[in-house]
Amino acid sequence: MKASVRHEELRSISVLGFGPRAALVLLAAAMATSQANAQNALEPPRAGTSPVVNKAEVADIASYWTPERLSSAQPMDLIPVDSNVAPSPTHEPEKGPAGFVEGQPPIAKLPADASEQLLQALGEQAPLLAPGFNYVYPFSTYADADYNMYPDQTIGRLFFTLDGVNYSCSASVIRPHTLVTARHCVYNYGNGHWATNEVFYPALFNGTSNGKYGGAWYGRRSATWTSGSASLDYDIGFIQLFDHNHTGCGGSSTTPPIESYTGYLGYTYNGDFSQRQWAIFGYPAATNSVDHNPFNGNWMIRSDAATGQVASFGYTNTTEVGSDQTGGTSGGPWIIGYSPAVNSTFCANNTYPGTGTHGGCDYVNSVNSFKFTNPDHSLAINGPQFQTYNFLNLLSFYNTLSCP
Repeated sequence: MKASVRHEELRSISVLGFGPRAALVLLAAAMATSQANAQNALEPPRAGTSPVVNKAEVADIASYWTPERLSSAQPMDLIPVDSNVAPSPTHEPEKGPAGFVEGQPPIAKLPADASEQLLQALGEQAPLLAPGFNYVYPFSTYADADYNMYPDQTIGRLFFTLDGVNYSCSASVIRPHTLVTARHCVYNYGNGHWATNEVFYPALFNGTSNGKYGGAWYGRRSATWTSGSASLDYDIGFIQLFDHNHTGCGGSSTTPPIESYTGYLGYTYNGDFSQRQWAIFGYPAATNSVDHNPFNGNWMIRSDAATGQVASFGYTNTTEVGSDQTGGTSGGPWIIGYSPAVNSTFCANNTYPGTGTHGGCDYVNSVNSFKFTNPDHSLAINGPQFQTYNFLNLLSFYNTLSCP
């Protein structure tokens, strides 16, 4: 640390009413804590899971989420980041060739389920969107009109409780009975607390759950990076879902799992992130402070954007793109080779290497994670690049978990 920085910190502490000697003690303690945090950040990354929810607890969760609680849940903010603060130390990433794993539309149409608790429809029109943008990275934002077809129907709004507060995020079905979202939507890395009361509504439209996709789906347990992984390229989490009758997992209850209703997305990892195009989805629930887009969380929102910058301000293995989506969109998927209604012609003609070559499209490649607040990048979002070390290794850990 430079001497000038030390003097500035000492002066700041003294202004708070501490004398020079006490200030030096506090400064030494702060430096020791910073060094300890850096050492902890360089420990081998470890993944962990939340406690398993049992059948009785699912009934309690269903009762907990009244329409009033659903409507008043706070949108979980995209993590605010000051670019003047050095990023957390990270590990030398393990990378490899680009990999593609296919998704799958729902196999058969199932009867609609209107028995689940519905959110309160507010009867509002979809947000009116600004006609143009002046930010560094060009993008377009829409109220998604394809919410009721594959692959969009795999995307939904996630509600949960964390540290005593009810929140909403976004998530998507990425594997059978599995959601992908941001780590900060399932786990508080700062204090080690897990989210509880997790419930997912796919294809939410005008604040109303669509029984066509099975209504409410409840989280059985979550998995994410829990230590040695403080940097934002680890902001990825998975949620294991109960079957439709809120027991069993992966169809073991003899009732359908979520993918029977929604299908699931493919995913891709590694490769060159410097020239990619994404359809970026989520349920933002706060008005944007710059273009005043009046997001309210009741509509699936899509932003189309290309790579703006990789490793912005030294945040390695992350990508920044243009998007005005706000709090509540955390965890929503970034999809390359996006093809509404599985348009095979679009897949075949998509120029991104790999899309359309495996018989499919619609590969998740990142999730909405954080925004830079200094400088103010209100019209951009950052996400972790899906790589072997942060995404595939976590998914491999998740796949070892039982699903009785």
